[in-house]
Amino acid sequence: MIAIFYAIVATLVVAYWLIAALLSRGEFLTIRTANVTLAIGILVFVFAMIVGSIVRAPARLLEGACPSFGISRTYPLGFDTQSPCEVFANQGSAMLAYGLPLILLIVSLLQRVVASRRR
Repeated sequence: MIAIFYAIVATLVVAYWLIAALLSRGEFLTIRTANVTLAIGILVFVFAMIVGSIVRAPARLLEGACPSFGISRTYPLGFDTQSPCEVFANQGSAMLAYGLPLILLIVSLLQRVVASRRR
């Protein structure tokens, strides 16, 4: 499973640079805002990979946030397989690992393309 995640990350970064090279004009490597956003996106990817490699159940890290959001840790019905907190932690960890870095890569790509065409 973790090897698939590494392959997805590598493919996204390669696709990012190919699309940026095809759609941009001129000095598209020197756009500071896009470089900062790209760096943050890659750091989030790296952090997600490290956490996924070290921690057996990364979703457990988010279960500590449930009380601050007012999410119940108990099963509301007797036949539920997961508590609302477990559902939040599972979906939240997937969003942080896959969704946030992907959004940052897309924003960085758009910044790079738009800024390179304005120069």
